[in-house]
Amino acid sequence: VATLAAATVWGLSTSGTSRRNLADLDVATLAAAAVWGLSTSGTSRRNLADLDVTTMLVSSLKRSLKLTVVGADVPDVPIGQCRDSQRAMMQRNLLGGLAVLLIDRCCRRPYLTLEPDFSTFFLLVKNLSGYAPVDAQARRETSAKVLTSLIQRDADARRSLIQSGSLKSVLNNINPEGPGDSMIQFCMASLLATLVLDDQVMDLIRERGEAPILFEACILLLSSTLGKLREELDRQLGSYYQTEDEPPLYDLALGVRLAEASSQAMWGSAHACVMMNPIQMKMQHVEMLGKMGLDCWTNDQLPLARVCHCVTATLATLASVQDTADLIMACPGNGVLTTLITLLEVFDTEIFDRAGHVKAAACAGVAFLTCHPIGAKGDECMNGPYRAKLLECGAFGALLRAALTSVNNEECDLIVQQAAAIALMYLSTTAGSIEAGELAMYSALLMDSDNSEMIEFLMAGMWILLRNPDNRHVLGSAFQKNPASKKGGPAGMAGKLQDAIQVHDGNEQADALRKTMTEWRQDWCRLKSLPSSLILRLLLPRWRWSCLSRRPPHQTKSAEVGK
Repeated sequence: VATLAAATVWGLSTSGTSRRNLADLDVATLAAAAVWGLSTSGTSRRNLADLDVTTMLVSSLKRSLKLTVVGADVPDVPIGQCRDSQRAMMQRNLLGGLAVLLIDRCCRRPYLTLEPDFSTFFLLVKNLSGYAPVDAQARRETSAKVLTSLIQRDADARRSLIQSGSLKSVLNNINPEGPGDSMIQFCMASLLATLVLDDQVMDLIRERGEAPILFEACILLLSSTLGKLREELDRQLGSYYQTEDEPPLYDLALGVRLAEASSQAMWGSAHACVMMNPIQMKMQHVEMLGKMGLDCWTNDQLPLARVCHCVTATLATLASVQDTADLIMACPGNGVLTTLITLLEVFDTEIFDRAGHVKAAACAGVAFLTCHPIGAKGDECMNGPYRAKLLECGAFGALLRAALTSVNNEECDLIVQQAAAIALMYLSTTAGSIEAGELAMYSALLMDSDNSEMIEFLMAGMWILLRNPDNRHVLGSAFQKNPASKKGGPAGMAGKLQDAIQVHDGNEQADALRKTMTEWRQDWCRLKSLPSSLILRLLLPRWRWSCLSRRPPHQTKSAEVGK
């Protein structure tokens, strides 16, 4: 049966008879439907692959595009022509059979050999003239879905797409027009979101220099989608409907899915961009990211948590590289920096259900900014180009609050705590005197945590903070012995903090004593360089006065030297 169906499709769609006899076109359409029905089982697909049916279906699709169509007003169809309904039905059956066959790897190999650039699918996705709107929508949407499914299933297909230069064909269809444009747009965005998860494919894209155009296409698509969602939401919640039964102008559910796919593709392409030299990133892109991240968080009507996560992760990716971190810090009005710090304190709601992932990405982004210059060692770590500005924008307190408030995801909690601890350690090098409330939060975080890696970073930061006498004064009384306690003194982390305070106090006194001794040595060296007669004239009157006076000499430096 499979052999008969395949031979019928091939023979009737390629012979001159099909071009002369309209009945033969109907037979070929039914044969294509038979192939579609037979391809639903693995055994039949393997049998059809042995007959090279995949190649037959593709060839038949190409020929169907060349059929001449007559309108319904023509009573008799001339020789060599057909009705548009007949052509649409044949293409529907051919695409359906091809879609199911390409599920199987044994059928995908012949197709990739025949069309490594997927030219037939991209041609069928176009808004071709001469089709009824309903038929055009069905053909375009089905072609886009089959292409997306093929790319998602097969790594060889993904590599073939990039190596053949067909990424531009995908980007050309990312803003389609005509029937089925919304679904085509979603399929292309889903295809791109799949590509960025393949490391080998992204290496190829970066080597071909196509990562910047991919990133720009994705960020523009995301911005446009969020704008349409906002407009439709305002229209539905406002007084813009003419009647209650008026249909929506934009599908909100599909728009959210489109935003999620495009944001994932944007995040992956941004990672490829920052690995290129030079990095082709613009201030406009960074500003758009800051605005979109804040909009996703403040929108309490649509589930945009995944989009917010991808946007925040993109900002964290840019913050990890000096050149793009400069763009973040130089953004007018500190807009992007304010967005990152705001997203440190997001929380789960009924609509916003991925607060842990957003917080983790925001903490990582701020931590990257504090770590610059990345790779510094020793005393070079004590200075950073962005730390003062981060402190001015309130990053220190926001990080403390982020680490002290847990989320529903334990893995995200660990990332939040560790990234916040690293950022706090680096900010401590520039913080100076800290407010008492923030020092209390820092101490609570340090003593209540059971994350050993986090404690290491926090202790390093606390040691730096305790070099400041004001901070020691605030914390000095907090960890002293409680007279109401039966124990001998502070224990655990509190005892360690008290020991650190005492060590810093002792070090400060020792530094002051060393400074005084150094000044005395310098004074004595200057005195020794003077003539002895002048030294006696300087010292003898003061000695006589100190001996004759009943009061002790004034404790000044000159008096001490004289004594």
